Amino acid sequence: MKKAFFLLAALLLAGTAESGPDSPQTISAKMLAQEKTGENPSFPCPPVTLAPFYLIQEKAAKVWIERVIVSIEGEKTAKELNQPRVRNVLFEILLSEPEKSAWPAKMQAAMEQVLGKTAVHSVHLSQCFLLF
Repeated sequence: MKKAFFLLAALLLAGTAESGPDSPQTISAKMLAQEKTGENPSFPCPPVTLAPFYLIQEKAAKVWIERVIVSIEGEKTAKELNQPRVRNVLFEILLSEPEKSAWPAKMQAAMEQVLGKTAVHSVHLSQCFLLF
């Protein structure tokens, strides 16, 4: 009799368990990020770090090499972002824009033109100087 009671109780409780998108069994990483930040992330991919760019700089008879690493958050993969046509656009910005603080905004605008409006969400830069 006790076994039948516990079996019936287990079946009833199993039938009333939460199910759906908010149940603990179906919480995804995207939902956790949304809960943690309060935002709805619209991009499923982690940031992609491109192969580094190297710039030879010269000023007052001093020469140095500057390494610029570009990380892009968006919907495109590393293979798509490392294509020569995309790298050429970014390299042109690095060469033509003397104001380094304007690089991320200009790169994001150029990437939106080349890859589409929703393809890139943010651009981050890391710079390193190699002295000779």
